[in-house]
Amino acid sequence: MIRCPNCKNEEFEGAMFCSQCGATLLGVEQAEPKESYQSYLIQVTFTDTDKVVTLQGKEKYVLGRIVPTADEVLVDLDMEDHQGYEKGVSRQHAMIKFTEEGFKVVDLNSSNRTFLDEEELYPGNEYVLAENCMLRLGKLRMNIRIQKV
Repeated sequence: MIRCPNCKNEEFEGAMFCSQCGATLLGVEQAEPKESYQSYLIQVTFTDTDKVVTLQGKEKYVLGRIVPTADEVLVDLDMEDHQGYEKGVSRQHAMIKFTEEGFKVVDLNSSNRTFLDEEELYPGNEYVLAENCMLRLGKLRMNIRIQKV
């Protein structure tokens, strides 16, 4: 693949013009392959118990609580085993997702808010996760460590 220098659209190698903006692609070198979420693992360490959970192989993870009465399970990392209810974790509290800029966290309009390194997140906004950071859902604290595999 080659990337248009004008609009950053990707085209197949050998294309002469960008199908998006019409810019000439003559002399443009092949684009470097994009990073993939499959190249990373996310290590979650719960600070109260030092229990470690590893997330790998998905583009996004919903963090919250699985409630036995709910018909559908819409959570990838269940906080119920970590006193999620007592610590104010919503059923669908936050999401970690992979983007071109790396992993980001989004508060899913939770009742008791999400904090990244003790900074409150605005619901719906994306915040970049550092390779090593602290995430707090309500009062539940966890260290997040992102590693390339």
